[in-house]
Amino acid sequence: MRTESQTSIHLLMAGTLSILTLFLGLVALTMSWELWMVLLMVLGCMAVWWLHIGRVGSDILYENICTGLLLVEFFFFGVHESCLHDIPMMTCVVLLLLSLLNRKRLLFIAVGLYVAQILYHFLLLGTIGRGMADRESLRLLMGAAAVAGSLIVTRYRINRRQGERAKYDSMQDQLATAVQQNADFLSNVSHELKTPVTAVSVMLENMLLGIGKYKDRDTYLARCKELTDRLAQMIKEILDASRAEFVGAQEQADFLIADALNAVIEPYQIIAKAKGIAFSVDAGEPFAVHLPQGMIEKAISNILANAVSYTKPDGTIYISCKGQRLIIENECMPIPPEHLTHIFEPFYRPDYGRDRAAGGNGLGLYLVATILKSLDIPYTFAPSENIEGMSFHILFT
Repeated sequence: MRTESQTSIHLLMAGTLSILTLFLGLVALTMSWELWMVLLMVLGCMAVWWLHIGRVGSDILYENICTGLLLVEFFFFGVHESCLHDIPMMTCVVLLLLSLLNRKRLLFIAVGLYVAQILYHFLLLGTIGRGMADRESLRLLMGAAAVAGSLIVTRYRINRRQGERAKYDSMQDQLATAVQQNADFLSNVSHELKTPVTAVSVMLENMLLGIGKYKDRDTYLARCKELTDRLAQMIKEILDASRAEFVGAQEQADFLIADALNAVIEPYQIIAKAKGIAFSVDAGEPFAVHLPQGMIEKAISNILANAVSYTKPDGTIYISCKGQRLIIENECMPIPPEHLTHIFEPFYRPDYGRDRAAGGNGLGLYLVATILKSLDIPYTFAPSENIEGMSFHILFT
């Protein structure tokens, strides 16, 4: 299926070939050139129009036939003695037409034919030699300069179009990836919300009917309250994840990373103390960034929540700022590589120790990754080289 752009280019090529064929035909009749060649060019031009109007064959076949006919007509024109000083002009026209196909190889073929024609005139026809007038020699040099300039310009145009096409294809791929990720996210959301909603509905229905153990309403109303709180928290995190995709459009300001850390760390220090977990904070040299402060604080908060949740009893969480890097390490069981590759996926909770009860909703690190990617901030999450545990590095460039 040809695009509108391809159809326009094919129509332009067919029209230009028709004009060129008509021009060469009239010249051939006037100058008594080889008439059989004119017949072949006319038949070739008719074939091009038949392919274009009937949409017969592939685009590659059409473009190859157009290119072949164009180069044949170009060479036919250039090998006649009277056309010596018109060859550069014809070469420039051919280069311009070939540039529409975005094939740099064809440009060099056209220039090669130009050189072959000049050599033909020099070696066989003798129209180029020492006996040439200075004016004619200057015209040849100016023609060669024009051909070289046309080659440079057409190559630049092709490179620019190919670059734009590459950017467009990249954007298309990113869009397709984003659409698929959103579809997967919505599918995961519906699955994650369905389980607690169904559980609450079943318990409430059984309590209303007074069935078996559900007659103990106080116990199961408390359980329903826990599930609804979990639902509320999950919905909040889902909304945060949705907003994080547009974090780049939020208002940005200058602030110290140390201030962002201090704004969120206190609640986790309290929770850690209750669990027997120590905090070691080394602020280092303060450094400022120009970013949406609220979203950076949210990312740091989620990393700290993850560290507190999975640090082993009597373990330590180490926080340091080195250069433009924020490092958060915690003593825990290192995450195996097969789990680490999926750890930033939404609702992902490995079974080896990061279970549903202890591991939250599985959206914390997904939200962190979404925020940092939206702001083009490099980050790594890998087993620590300094302690037995995990290390999260954020590089603020």
